[in-house]
Amino acid sequence: GLAATGSKGFERSSCEVCVWSLRNLERRRSAYQFDNTIEALKIVPRTSGLLQLVAVSCDTSIKCFSFPELQVLWDDSLATRAPYTSLAMGVGSNGGTALI
Repeated sequence: GLAATGSKGFERSSCEVCVWSLRNLERRRSAYQFDNTIEALKIVPRTSGLLQLVAVSCDTSIKCFSFPELQVLWDDSLATRAPYTSLAMGVGSNGGTALI
């Protein structure tokens, strides 16, 4: 199995998203894509066998990554001027995933 973590920091070089192997607690991948503390992240199943990781930050950005590769699929930093502090997911009426 795999797990993901996000770190606190005040510049891109210290705000890291990591993917870890639960078998041996070895770091598998990492990405520095945020300019401030990563407040929340969630691994989201999209289709059979396809996972994505969604993360929010105090830098007012929300980003979606491929998981476990951590390639940025999309990001948005214009949706709010206030820092994100949490993240929740829900299922829409059409069966799709919605960010809350």
